[in-house]
Amino acid sequence: MDKKFSDFGILYVDDEEKSLKYFEAIFEDVATIYTASSPEVGYQIFKENHEKIGLVLSDNKMPNESGLSFLQRIREVNPNPLRFLVTAYADLDVAVEALNNGLLYSYLSKPWDPDDLEHRLVKAMKHFALSRERDKLICEKAEAFDQLVMADKASSIGILSAGLNHHLRNALTVMRTFYDMLPYQLEEELGREPKDSSFWRDYYGEVGNQIKRMTSMLTNLSEGARASLLKVEDEIDLLEVFKKASELTLGGDLGIEVDYQVNGVIPSIAGDAQKIGQMARLLFQEAKSTIGGEGTIEVRLSSGPKGNIQIVIVEDI
Repeated sequence: MDKKFSDFGILYVDDEEKSLKYFEAIFEDVATIYTASSPEVGYQIFKENHEKIGLVLSDNKMPNESGLSFLQRIREVNPNPLRFLVTAYADLDVAVEALNNGLLYSYLSKPWDPDDLEHRLVKAMKHFALSRERDKLICEKAEAFDQLVMADKASSIGILSAGLNHHLRNALTVMRTFYDMLPYQLEEELGREPKDSSFWRDYYGEVGNQIKRMTSMLTNLSEGARASLLKVEDEIDLLEVFKKASELTLGGDLGIEVDYQVNGVIPSIAGDAQKIGQMARLLFQEAKSTIGGEGTIEVRLSSGPKGNIQIVIVEDI
């Protein structure tokens, strides 16, 4: 039998078995019906199925716990499902007070009229479904806004980086010119070879290597900071991104070993995989220059309590 609402069900809690069977028989075509003969059983059913339940109805007078107390408990588990208190006319004041305090969506009086009750249940389920759809749209809009903010920040950082890159390259050009002229200028000033030629040769070579490294880093930063639109992907595996980056950066260095240490479950992230990979390659290049041609690079990934991810790279020479 097709149900009017197939996505969400209705939980009804009542200590009278006849009421439960009567309710399920009449309204099984409206939605999936969950029934419980005690608040404790109803609480367990709700905990296990609260994402699939749209309405919760509870009789107020039950042996071990009142309906109001039960509805208060399930609200702490999930406040979204709409809550109804089923009560006799003598307890209407209690229901009205709970309604005014925000605990209830509405109340139902016993005995009920099946047609009237179905009308109210269908109306409430429509309200719940629309609320869920609204919340979903709000989340989608918020995600789109976050992506725009991220793209704007990336663009601003790119512009700033491009300016800094330009100034650093100017300074690096002066250093490179001095480096290239130094051997000729030194020979011209001294008129002979320096006494400690090995010192000058080694130091001069190291300076040259550092200039090349800085030039390479500035080139990579310049490419990564281009003000292009972010290509945001929803499911990026950070561990795989870093493994690919290490292969591209260190694939030819047989003396360098990469050790990955993962603490906990690392969730997939949303972002630009290409730019994240470029950042990872820069980190590996920096680590490579630190340890030289031999050593171990440790990559430690861990997840925090709020879903944040920490990445630590340690060079072990």
